[in-house]
Amino acid sequence: DLAPVLGREPYSFNPEHDLLEWIAAYGQSQGVKMVAEPWDIWGLHLGDFPEGWGAWNNEFRDASRRFMRGDANTNDFVQALNGSFDVFGSRGMAPYYGINFLVAHDGVTLADLVSYNINSDADRDFYNNQDWPFGPSDGGTGNNTTWDSGGDQDLRRQRLRNFWVIQFFSRGIPMSVYGDEFGRTQNGNNNPYSLDSIATYNNYYMINTDSPHLVEIDEKYCHGIETNCAYHNNLGTDSNPDGINNIFLFARDVIHLRIEHETLRRTAYDTDYDFRKEDGISSLGESDRAIWLRINHDTDTDFLLFINMWTENIEFTVPEAREGYRWVRRIDTHHWAEANYNNHWAIEDAATIHGNYGVNPWSVVVLQEVPID
Repeated sequence: DLAPVLGREPYSFNPEHDLLEWIAAYGQSQGVKMVAEPWDIWGLHLGDFPEGWGAWNNEFRDASRRFMRGDANTNDFVQALNGSFDVFGSRGMAPYYGINFLVAHDGVTLADLVSYNINSDADRDFYNNQDWPFGPSDGGTGNNTTWDSGGDQDLRRQRLRNFWVIQFFSRGIPMSVYGDEFGRTQNGNNNPYSLDSIATYNNYYMINTDSPHLVEIDEKYCHGIETNCAYHNNLGTDSNPDGINNIFLFARDVIHLRIEHETLRRTAYDTDYDFRKEDGISSLGESDRAIWLRINHDTDTDFLLFINMWTENIEFTVPEAREGYRWVRRIDTHHWAEANYNNHWAIEDAATIHGNYGVNPWSVVVLQEVPID
């Protein structure tokens, strides 16, 4: 937290400060990874820390939040997915120096990122000053780059799935906050540091249910308060009535995909991330809200990502697979697929896709190139 403090000198930040280098060396000797929050009240030092340090990539956070709510910041978003090569790779650093995060311990949760409009000091104060147990608290930023998804609960769950895909298919190391894998909510509070209450506890009863925010809070955590001791029903009820939280199952499956495939865990910038328009040929423009991304790897497997943050369906071109291979659909985050394998298909159940694929608004599709049986 506030790691540049460790390298501060009277009028500057010294990335070669003895203390920073000693901490990195000690961490390495103990098998511990050192990760910096690379800013303090004097400034930001992303990419400035010495060998042995990773750093929270705030550029990934900011660019992803903006693009995934429909902002026209295509170039910044592409840089983020590419592991912020302009920050790390251009300095000879590997992509794993960047810790790709979307939310952290001292802000909104991932579910709240898609459920509230908290983009001014007034918005922040409104939610942070609510009654106990979800408030009151002070501090926190007023600009959270959130969007309440128009109040549409189906779209909120869909956008949560989008974020999981983007984070785990990007270069760099993903960092998630506990509870985001099943939709933990702070009822909009974006700085509950002072709350020792249900607002900051993980309620694991949210996993074995299709309606995570309708889970009742045990009265022992309410201390006699009834009117405010409940979660806001931000995520509604998923459309696969299996008694298990769709977001939890989907997050699990995306994490497993990354673990299983070296393509997504490269320690250098040697895997090709090829960004195009939806036709798979044309170069992207700054205002494009549809992105065709092929992740190529010589010895593992190739993936195609179709990212549509536009308000209408867009046809994406599926390239010819290599001889002896086919493209299969592994993920479609759109609501239609929620009742179908929880938006994720095992290879043996995955449909073969060729020609074009219509990607619904505000959704992401992942294809994988696999050998023909």
